Amino acid sequence: MPPTHSHRPDDATPGRRPRGERLWHAATEPVFLISGQRRLLYANPAWEKLTGAAFAEARGRVCRRHSKAAAAEPLDHVLSALAPPQEAMLGRPCQTRRRAPDKTLAWWEINYFPWSNAEGIQGILGKIQVIHESGPTHAVLPEKLVQLRVRTNHLYRLESWSSDAPAVSRLVAQMRLAAQTPLPALIQGPPGSGKEWAARTIHHLGAQRESFVAALDARLPPATLADLLTSSRHWHIGTLYVKNLERLPRDAQALLVQHLDNDNPESQPRLLAGSSANLADEQRAGRLLPELHAALSALTIQVPALNERMQDLPRLIDQMLPRACAAAEKSVRGISSAALDRLRLHAWPDNLAELYQVLVQACTRAKGEQLDLDDLPFQLRGAPTPPDKPLPLDDTLAKVERRMIELALRLAQGNKTSAAELLAIWRQRLLRRLEQLGLEAKDEGAV
Repeated sequence: MPPTHSHRPDDATPGRRPRGERLWHAATEPVFLISGQRRLLYANPAWEKLTGAAFAEARGRVCRRHSKAAAAEPLDHVLSALAPPQEAMLGRPCQTRRRAPDKTLAWWEINYFPWSNAEGIQGILGKIQVIHESGPTHAVLPEKLVQLRVRTNHLYRLESWSSDAPAVSRLVAQMRLAAQTPLPALIQGPPGSGKEWAARTIHHLGAQRESFVAALDARLPPATLADLLTSSRHWHIGTLYVKNLERLPRDAQALLVQHLDNDNPESQPRLLAGSSANLADEQRAGRLLPELHAALSALTIQVPALNERMQDLPRLIDQMLPRACAAAEKSVRGISSAALDRLRLHAWPDNLAELYQVLVQACTRAKGEQLDLDDLPFQLRGAPTPPDKPLPLDDTLAKVERRMIELALRLAQGNKTSAAELLAIWRQRLLRRLEQLGLEAKDEGAV
């Protein structure tokens, strides 16, 4: 007999079953369904096996986060772990990581897939994956910090680089290749183009994704770098990213060379380095050790400038706008077509870093839920000179030449021979130019 369907997403009546239950029932992954009011509508047998709870007892119960002290019953712990985050309640698919309710070292990585209609959220489908930890990497971390790491990992997905720009397509292919090897790599690109973003994407694509990324400025004291390299396993650092490699002191460069010469590279963090300089020139100038340059340049990744991927501008703005709103403490949901068209005309010399700062300033000025032309920084509000406007070079040169000839004739008191000497040209050439420019001068004593 086919299952009947509930027309109300929060209807937990035992006789009413959610749509798709037959497929979910056979799934080997723990799957559950929550209503728009956070009530548990369905859980499959794999969920019951994982949680040790009976769905019949949990049906219709509210899944809401609360303190452990308040969760006296084991089922309360389970329902608290299932509670959808605010992002899911706003209708956006998301992922979070929660400590397993059984108090083991395991964690639950939960993916939420909400759907809605004109009336709001109708339901949220959840799928649980158990993450077993062999060591204390996550066991010593508070749950909120682990969830923050999950959200951070979400920012550095390869999908964030999706683009039709050929330069970005090449970059994506290079990052995929780099993620499959533990070899050191060099990430090059203009300032503010997203080199660290690319490094973190490579890290989260690779086998070391469960460890940390340490992003170091080149001005870091060599002693601090040495301490970090020797204690990296203690801090569970999987990737070491060095910004502005060309500025790194030579003694710190020597430490990195020693790090790369280690006989057991799997026990050491992977080295990624970013630079906007021509490292071959830096090596010839003596500012970069040849050994370090050779080790890094074997795998080189090129990050394009923003002006090479202007078709991505709307998508990049969508990605950056939530962070810009948080920094400006404003709620902005989009950008007007006029403001977007104006941003397309900007040269963006500082690339993505400049775009983010512009969005923060615009969000600070915004008075509504949409960024408008008047919200942009002052230097971007005025219309720029069209790049294809012709420059009248011949007319400009003729005006300059005319003024110089007039000045020379005035200094020579009208004597063309003397004026020609002042201009360092032959007298006959001066006469021809006088005729062509329509100038007349009194020739006093000239031969």
